[in-house]
Amino acid sequence: MPRPTVIADIKTLGPHPQRHAIWEIALVRRENPTDPATDTFHWWQQRPSDQEHSRADTSTLEAALYHQRMRVPPDAQAVDVLIQGGPSPIEPQLLNQAVATLLNGVELIGSTPHFDPRFLQARLNGTPWHRETDIATLAGGFLLGLAYAHSRPPAWTSTPDHYSPTHIAVDDWHLPTIASHLGVPPPAPSAAHTGLGNITWARRVIDRITLPPTLYDTTHPPLWTAPIRS
Repeated sequence: MPRPTVIADIKTLGPHPQRHAIWEIALVRRENPTDPATDTFHWWQQRPSDQEHSRADTSTLEAALYHQRMRVPPDAQAVDVLIQGGPSPIEPQLLNQAVATLLNGVELIGSTPHFDPRFLQARLNGTPWHRETDIATLAGGFLLGLAYAHSRPPAWTSTPDHYSPTHIAVDDWHLPTIASHLGVPPPAPSAAHTGLGNITWARRVIDRITLPPTLYDTTHPPLWTAPIRS
């Protein structure tokens, strides 16, 4: 059986795992890597302590719209945002247990492999996942493979309309650029730099290179939103 996959994105109070806390975690777990119907979405926020907040990096908070997007009420430590009836308060220890369970034994996929896993490792005191995969490397390699095959008619006689592999430079590994060549638009301004917006966008990129086009179009309609969990 193939391993489940998890696309993860976190928001933190700064760039250093041992100094700055995580305040937002968003995950989408796919039990069967070839079946988007097995996806479950998860999104939590945790309000930092006063001491943690005093160490926060201002530019990091501004980039993630921390003050505008914090949804944890003053009488709670953390919330599960996507649970039915949410945001619903959750204890940080239970939040950590839920994250560790979802990550146990999976292929962990992200766009910043040097960043998110190191913060999750510091928070969970371990690495429950099986392996880490960089989306940009995976998608860029896919495009370069298409370009290579496209240049040799016996191996590949036509390129699908939604790809433009001949336009990517070997040294251009910036994920938004790669995604644009795959026909995946960037997140809407209101979703950019948010946990849920980033995993939704990353899911589109992964599915563009792993799913048949008809299934991709069904799975990612223009007005798609993350489902609420019961």
